[in-house]
Amino acid sequence: MLKSHWQVYALAVVLTVALTLAVYPGFMSWDSLHALEGARFGNVGGDYPPFVSYIWRILDQIYPDPAVMHVAQNGLLLISVAHVLVKTGLPVLLQCVLLVSFVATPVLFGPMLVIWKDIPVASCFAASAAILLSIPEQISEKRRLGLLALVPVFLFGGAAYRFNAASVLIPLLGWWAIVATPGLTAKPRSQKWGLRVAVALIAFAGIMGAVKLVNTWKIPELTRLPPNEILSSIMVYDLFGMTAMSGEMLLPVDPQSPSSQMTVELAKKIYSPEHANITFDRIPAWFDLTQRGLNADVPKTWLHAILARPDAYVAHRVAVSRVLIGATPGQMFYPIHLGVDANDMGITYTPNFVGKALVHYQEIAAWTIFCRPWPYYILNLVICALCLVQHSPRRFHALTLELAGLFYIVPQFIVTPAGDLRYNFWAIVATLLGLFLYVGSFRKDKTTYQVPRHSDFNSLNGDARASVAGSREAAQ
Repeated sequence: MLKSHWQVYALAVVLTVALTLAVYPGFMSWDSLHALEGARFGNVGGDYPPFVSYIWRILDQIYPDPAVMHVAQNGLLLISVAHVLVKTGLPVLLQCVLLVSFVATPVLFGPMLVIWKDIPVASCFAASAAILLSIPEQISEKRRLGLLALVPVFLFGGAAYRFNAASVLIPLLGWWAIVATPGLTAKPRSQKWGLRVAVALIAFAGIMGAVKLVNTWKIPELTRLPPNEILSSIMVYDLFGMTAMSGEMLLPVDPQSPSSQMTVELAKKIYSPEHANITFDRIPAWFDLTQRGLNADVPKTWLHAILARPDAYVAHRVAVSRVLIGATPGQMFYPIHLGVDANDMGITYTPNFVGKALVHYQEIAAWTIFCRPWPYYILNLVICALCLVQHSPRRFHALTLELAGLFYIVPQFIVTPAGDLRYNFWAIVATLLGLFLYVGSFRKDKTTYQVPRHSDFNSLNGDARASVAGSREAAQ
């Protein structure tokens, strides 16, 4: 396969190197630099997963240049996408066109110029899907077990990179459990799927246990990290949003402290549905939630506010979600981060002609519908519906990837502290990968069909239509 489709993989490598050279060493925001500081000086913990720093520490030991991380995150992603394209069986030229289009898609292109953890999250999940597509029914046991063991490793990586990425494991581990248990085909349906659910749940528990361990303890010292305060911060942000939306004071204030100066009108001026940090930067110094134990009251106050004014909570979350999916007027919010923020590590960005052209392209595209996530989510739902009602050899793989995208973005509507474009990254990648597989399923020449067609995939899709499922089960 590598010989017959080497052009697609070579193009993935060329695009990876070209992106890094154009914006060398890769654009870096404050959280990018925070992760690198953690890798070099051990300052990990806080509101950011330390796993990012642990991976960066390994890469930094290979060569101390942020560009290595930029190449690694984009390289793994694009090679995985290239492999999925190869598995579609589409003409090589079309695969190359689709790969270039994937990179040039504005909703993905801007974030790929930046060293952000959102890209390795997608890279790990895409690599898992690419591996699962590479396990045919006829394969040596040693190779099959080796490939199956790699999938949880990449799923662990994706979940450890972001605190809110665990939901993606549900559809992908379901896929993995089916591929991992081919010998259960002849068993009764209830027993067969019961065992597979058990396998997936055990794997989920193991992966999440490892994620908890690596993001709770400092490595290699094995000392406990300070508790993460991100949930408390999100609750405070929600309280400002609910206060602004309801016109009622729902924030925790203490009449005995300066926090009593907070008013509804001031909260409305402070609140921004675009980003929690914009809101926090506007909070006066005298409104300190750490005073007199107010911070301990945040969870209780947050829950009470939601119960008292659920309409305000929904209105606040809808406002943030509209920004997140680009359903607001004007330019897409935060479509790219320019340059390298100020730092003490001597890392700088020197603009060049190509880099300027790429940034200009993204800035213009950010005003167009191609940089707004909501059309891609409509596409996602359409593909899900088509996979359920149309017979296609690859409908299970396409459907699983589309669901993996939805499982990532839907929880964001509840927990996201901002409407950054990059927060949509994996969901859009999954949507496009599912689209590629769905389009490839209609290729007339099935001789190059590389995706494994496990019999249980067909029966699984048949389960959605009971009358068909019965005949297929009998046929097996």
